[in-house]
Amino acid sequence: MIVYTVLFTLVGKDPAENRYIEMFYIWLTHLLKNGGLGPSDKICIILDKPTIDFINSEFILKHILNLCSIPIEFWLIPQPRTLSEGMVHKYSLEEIPAIVSECSLYIDLDITVVSSLRPMREVIPDTIAVIIEGNLNNDDYGGQLIPREERKGGYPGFSAAIFAFSAGEYVKNFMRRVKGDCLAQDPPFYTVEQPFFNKYLYEMFINGDRNFYILPEKYVSTNDVTPSDSVVFVNYCGDPGNGSKHIRKMIVGMCVGVLLTGQPAAPSPPPEHPAHPPHRPGPPPLPQEQKQEHEHEAQELPAPSEA
Repeated sequence: MIVYTVLFTLVGKDPAENRYIEMFYIWLTHLLKNGGLGPSDKICIILDKPTIDFINSEFILKHILNLCSIPIEFWLIPQPRTLSEGMVHKYSLEEIPAIVSECSLYIDLDITVVSSLRPMREVIPDTIAVIIEGNLNNDDYGGQLIPREERKGGYPGFSAAIFAFSAGEYVKNFMRRVKGDCLAQDPPFYTVEQPFFNKYLYEMFINGDRNFYILPEKYVSTNDVTPSDSVVFVNYCGDPGNGSKHIRKMIVGMCVGVLLTGQPAAPSPPPEHPAHPPHRPGPPPLPQEQKQEHEHEAQELPAPSEA
């Protein structure tokens, strides 16, 4: 399995003031501790040079790497000028071969992994696994890009913050189209590229007679500092690009987690087979209403690859 994320500092901004770097340390430590990854897995960090130069000037990541046995690869991208230019690199399968595999998992930086990722490992070839979130009537998901009758029907939306895939030609084309449309309409939407993600998920998978997976809603908890035992991801979402808001919520979650550590009831791992069976065309059921807000030595990090 390859688990990856995107971390960047916009042109003209100071990496020292980029709260997403602090979020990245939280993201990484939770993934390493709770994700159940092994030496045959890999973590890939897509980032720009000013950001990695700043990380190299600190010692935080070096201390984390001293305790890490999982391969971590850093992949350089051009420093983005806009939020869109940075975020679309999660779809850059053709430019970043390091994220292409039979089982790749993207996770936003404002999400913590709180239990094993084993349920995410079983993805059939050349398809995608997604999580229901919201509905198409909400422009954060539909963006008025979806045909009117489907929006009127209250069909569910899907999160672009967490998704797994097996990278075949069909999936690569899906990613290419999401990325291309987002860059062609910059600035795009409040939730950046997520409406394009939903548009092509409906167009190419749901209405295109193509199998895909819907992961159980119980695997994700939104802005919840006391998630249930079935939760794999805690999503501290809201206000894209506002690092200060996200980091405050993540810190609260960490503090509560420390207080709960050692409590008698230890979390049990999720079942081995995650997903609902491959989904066929037709709208999935509406979800329940969700809570949501609008190296190992202390030395230089390994040289990143160039995109």
